[in-house]
Amino acid sequence: LLLITVGLLISTKIVVAQAVLLTQKLGTAPIYLGTTILAVGTSLPEIALSLQALRRGDYDLAIGNAFGSVLEVGTLVLGILALASPKPITLTNIWYMAYFQAAAYGTLAIGIIGYRRLSKTTGIILVATYVAYAVLEVWIHLA
Repeated sequence: LLLITVGLLISTKIVVAQAVLLTQKLGTAPIYLGTTILAVGTSLPEIALSLQALRRGDYDLAIGNAFGSVLEVGTLVLGILALASPKPITLTNIWYMAYFQAAAYGTLAIGIIGYRRLSKTTGIILVATYVAYAVLEVWIHLA
């Protein structure tokens, strides 16, 4: 466990350093790399775990992992960042993300509260919301 923790800390430093270099080469701010490429990269293990659980028929594990991850990032990670920062974190560069998050959470709320399920239609809407966000992100910051 100690070796895994040390390996995780070292790999995190490498990823952050490489991300900074990449943003310098692209001529864009690190926040845009973080909200797209790094965000997808950190989600890949969650997606892989949930898909493997679905293949095994363990729907509760798949859904629990996905919702737990969303709740953890949206509350714990952002809360810790706000508490650890010596000054308030300005969100003026990514304010428009709130619209995409509201659309995604609204879609989930309708599916969960209204129908008690996630349908393929809900999946299409959620994936389309992320694709629209990613396209907008690239168009705004790399075009």
